[in-house]
Amino acid sequence: MKLGIDFGTSFSFVAEWRDEDKAPQSRVRETIPTIFYYDEIHGEKIGREAEQLMLRIPSNGVRNIKKYIIEKNLDYIFKLGEFKGVEGDYLITGQAKEFTLREIVSKFIKMLINNILASREYYFPSINSINNSEDSIENIAVAVPVELNIEESWTFLQNCVAEAAGIPANKVYFIHEPVAAAMSYYVLNKNTDSRILVYDLGGGTVDAAIVAYGTDAALSAYGVTVKDDDEREGRYEVLAMYGEQIGGNDFDDELGEYIINNIGQPNERANLRVNMNMRTAYGERFKKEITETKEKLSERATVSFAYERMSGKVDITSRKFEELTRYLLEQTVTVTKKALAGYKERYGRDAKLDAIVLSGGSSQMPMVMRRLEKLCEAIKGEFPGLRIYMERPDCAISFGAAIYAANLDRVTFVAPYTYGLYILGRGSFDMIYKNEPIVRHADGKYISAKKDCVFDTALAQDLRAKVYEYSRASANAPNLFKPTLELYVPVYALGGRLGTHELEIELKLAQGRPIEAHIFDNTQDGKEIAFGDFPAFEEIIQEAAEVIEVSMDESRREIIQAQENNKENKGGFINWLRRFFRKIFGLDK
Repeated sequence: MKLGIDFGTSFSFVAEWRDEDKAPQSRVRETIPTIFYYDEIHGEKIGREAEQLMLRIPSNGVRNIKKYIIEKNLDYIFKLGEFKGVEGDYLITGQAKEFTLREIVSKFIKMLINNILASREYYFPSINSINNSEDSIENIAVAVPVELNIEESWTFLQNCVAEAAGIPANKVYFIHEPVAAAMSYYVLNKNTDSRILVYDLGGGTVDAAIVAYGTDAALSAYGVTVKDDDEREGRYEVLAMYGEQIGGNDFDDELGEYIINNIGQPNERANLRVNMNMRTAYGERFKKEITETKEKLSERATVSFAYERMSGKVDITSRKFEELTRYLLEQTVTVTKKALAGYKERYGRDAKLDAIVLSGGSSQMPMVMRRLEKLCEAIKGEFPGLRIYMERPDCAISFGAAIYAANLDRVTFVAPYTYGLYILGRGSFDMIYKNEPIVRHADGKYISAKKDCVFDTALAQDLRAKVYEYSRASANAPNLFKPTLELYVPVYALGGRLGTHELEIELKLAQGRPIEAHIFDNTQDGKEIAFGDFPAFEEIIQEAAEVIEVSMDESRREIIQAQENNKENKGGFINWLRRFFRKIFGLDK
């Protein structure tokens, strides 16, 4: 069984690929709110049940789980289920229980998978257990936003999914959400030999991607050079991508702020704000009613909003809502325009476009369709015959992920960002460029770029560099990765003879993986040098003791004495320590 998971900010969905139908499907009836809840009485709940329980005791639930991963709060610990006393008509008691973010994500994903397994057993009675060969999971593709491209976050999510599914981590793959929506459009509509632009507006992110699908001949006509093993089925080529953290939740916030400012008396408004900040049931119910009001405005011209303990009501029109959120809508259109600009810059006169496809739950707002139709009209001169479609906004991404899980070798991606190196004392160097195609090699699909550097061990030069990425910032102010991707090689780790070392730093972006870095020493026949993984200090002292034939205690005392003598001169101690290590490793022979 091959599964596709749309792990959304607000809602999630899971689908499977069925080989006999050559199409994705899901027997799960509706999207599942991305919410986790716990207390001693009800236990662990996800989805609709968790949402209903959060309306009673909000502090015992977690929503917008994916946002913690995007923002890299991977070590976050939640305390849920503690005694809360009386909330309305409910009395909930219990001891607090701690959950790590990894536990919550794994539990949520596991329950998603269990849902589809249960639905398969219902519709296909011959399937009785996950242990059945027909029911075993071969691999899973998880759809992620374009913004989620940090190694730490990818590895975290990959391990969570693998743990939930009981499969090796290398059987969990990633696909960007708008690309998954494009694959769903092509397969389910049996549309071939074309290029489309996907506009995907979800609860927390907006992404745009331009994707081509067709046989070798068709793609070559578009200026795409590929070599395909089975021309009859064709392949998918990602041509450009862009994304930002703007979503339906931001539209909710604007609507909620307007209503708070225009309903009730000042003291009632102040009380409501306090309740929202404290995450009480009263504040949580208000947020839910705001979301429901937004959805009603997609069908009605005017909605009257009244709320408990608030005097009066507010009549909100769809026109007013569009006025309040126009700036957000334009930001999402800007994302689309930037994807188009990158596409046209790369392909020039070969840039063709057949359709704009809308996906994501928030794209169902009527003003989104009208604004995209306006964009469609504006660019029809460049792309004659351009059409616009809505593609299964709630399930297209999970369907596309399932398609990818079954067709891993038929998709080629592009770099979502520009990547480069900042080398201390030498400046910044862009190496892999945004929307550069990830090409096929004998050992896989990846982009590789190399930078040569010369370091002199006689001058006690350490290699210090950082990998950076940027999409909208300038190269002079890059968005640096977290320290886990900092490249640090102390001089003693180079080893070998005293003098210059010709180093080669390689950045490698493999398909479906975050950026990697490798360092090679061409002075030592291209030997790969590890960075950031050096012997513990005690191990170094032990080796020092053996090399200079003194006891371990004497060696330690010598270092401690040197440190004491240089308390006021940290640089002096560091230079002494470097000389010490050079003696240990024979660099001054």
